[in-house]
Amino acid sequence: MFKIDEETGEVFPDPLPIQVVSPLLAPQCAARANKNDKRDSMALANLATKQFDLDSCTIAIPTIDEQDIKELSRLRELAADSRRKSIQRLKSFMLKYGINFPSENGLYTKNVGEKLRNLQLNDLQHYIICSYIDKIDACTKEKDDIEKKLNEEIEKRYPTEKEILTSIPGVADVVSNTFLSEVFRLKERFSDKDQLAQYCGAAPIIRESGEKSGKVNGYLTSICNVHIQPLLVQAAWTFMRKDEIARSLYMRKIAKGKASGTAIMSVVKKLVSLIYSLLKNNRKYEVRTSA
Repeated sequence: MFKIDEETGEVFPDPLPIQVVSPLLAPQCAARANKNDKRDSMALANLATKQFDLDSCTIAIPTIDEQDIKELSRLRELAADSRRKSIQRLKSFMLKYGINFPSENGLYTKNVGEKLRNLQLNDLQHYIICSYIDKIDACTKEKDDIEKKLNEEIEKRYPTEKEILTSIPGVADVVSNTFLSEVFRLKERFSDKDQLAQYCGAAPIIRESGEKSGKVNGYLTSICNVHIQPLLVQAAWTFMRKDEIARSLYMRKIAKGKASGTAIMSVVKKLVSLIYSLLKNNRKYEVRTSA
């Protein structure tokens, strides 16, 4: 936009006010968000009666310290991913040449690496396998060093939150450190557990029309924090086995014919709701029963 000086007639730019808002909370077209006739009518009525408040969907900008912790957590994830890919390439190479992987459960350990180094192979194959082992060992050391540093920083900056999270079955150092790195200022950023569930990728998106109501038939949102979601899924399997309420929820979903992957996502949402409640009220996990 431009302004014109009434006295001189000079034209100069008039900068527009800019505010960064969250796409998850800003108004969106019906095809990309939860949709049915009732929801659309209510949303239109609300927007018609009052001006939309942009402050309600403002993105939380991390401080330098918060961003440092987040970058350290993602560096740990990168090292772990490099180690995993190196192991996959090693197994793929051995499969091509019909070389048995010396591990009953398929896991790579230090002893497996020593056995691979002692295999009777030609010079080139032996060199390639040893190179893969060196790469895996280097990634393992890097990952362990970063995990140690990250754990020290988290315990120094978020001692209470770390103690609360690790009291939950299935939520160990990796999950708790990543969660606290990515979800900073939880009490300020998220007004309820549903917002946190959507951020963590555990909330379904509804897409329907007509008079259907009372039943959620949707898919999980792909707009979420991809650094947290897979770790929460892993934690949910242990949480489901240790927590009676979560186990009952999982078994009900399985009894209704849901696939195990779908059922465990219900447990993930239950886990996220529990995390929100415990951190909000500064309470540790207590053993729960369905009675």
